[in-house]
Amino acid sequence: MKTYTLIPLLLFFLACNTTKPTTSSAQPKNISKDAVLDQIECENAFTPNNDGQNDSFIPVLKKGEFVEFKVYSRWGNLVYSTLSPSQKWDGKEKGKLCPNGVYTWSLEFINETNERLLVGGQVTLIR
Repeated sequence: MKTYTLIPLLLFFLACNTTKPTTSSAQPKNISKDAVLDQIECENAFTPNNDGQNDSFIPVLKKGEFVEFKVYSRWGNLVYSTLSPSQKWDGKEKGKLCPNGVYTWSLEFINETNERLLVGGQVTLIR
């Protein structure tokens, strides 16, 4: 099966992060695009305007154990991070509204065969 890099720039952003995986010393590995589609669901845009629809963002993990979710600005700065799948990103950084734009995200999780995986994508914040 052929594997793909989902977001080429994500590797640069992750290289800037010096923290180690939180539950294991094993390094995350790339997985095939088909395997990703089978394990997570997420929107490609959200509108945090307090109308009750699409006000927050987090990829939904369908299988496996959630480890960590991160959001980066277009400059590679960490904007948001959580260890809990119930703590969705609300489009803010340290309580301040983030501007419209495309943000890169990463999701680290442990799959059903106990492999530590790292997937990523982009989401557009629209105000």
